[in-house]
Amino acid sequence: MRVFNLDDARERREFLDAYGTLQGRALAHRLGLRGNGSARFATDASCYAWNAETAAQCRRKGDVAVALIYERIADRIYATSNLKEWW
Repeated sequence: MRVFNLDDARERREFLDAYGTLQGRALAHRLGLRGNGSARFATDASCYAWNAETAAQCRRKGDVAVALIYERIADRIYATSNLKEWW
């Protein structure tokens, strides 16, 4: 199983390029995850990565107000998921 640091811009982009919008059991399988909570974890990881990436893109374009919205969403996903325990 490859461990991604989804807070690192390069690794997050690698994750998104490799798995796109795949979620749930299909993403868990591709990540090599098994067991209780693996599908939920995979979905949380995907949602977190996409929201963090969108926030970063908005910041690069200078749209800080919108970036803050996506950063809050990513923070909420991280806080309510088990991302920190799995990776």
